[in-house]
Amino acid sequence: MSDLQGPDKVLHITVDLGDEEKTVTLIAHVLDEEDRIQRDRDLVKLAGAVAFDDLPTASRLRLWMLATTRRALRDCPPWLNERLGLHEELLFAVFEEVDALEREYFRRDMGKSASDTKRAPFSVHAQALPRTP
Repeated sequence: MSDLQGPDKVLHITVDLGDEEKTVTLIAHVLDEEDRIQRDRDLVKLAGAVAFDDLPTASRLRLWMLATTRRALRDCPPWLNERLGLHEELLFAVFEEVDALEREYFRRDMGKSASDTKRAPFSVHAQALPRTP
């Protein structure tokens, strides 16, 4: 009945390493709370001696994608992990799938057409407290 994305997605990745072509099939998963905390710690480590916020915007975005992708991929082989850090186009392509998984899982995407919209999975309403005279 429901066509909502689950927390995992299969990714088939093929990379030309110059002298050979490697293929791997991995599971990407939606980061849970602990994964998100670890990803944020990874960002600090990746920034090195420079405060993360002091990095140029493009560098912060790349590190965000790298840390998120590395946390989201289960059993990533060392050759791919290394290549993700070296090859930005590969990183962007894999991150795009990881990000799409998360957006689909939390139903944040708009429907396929203007008439096919999905309801948000949450609602937040605020109300002011009455004032005492």
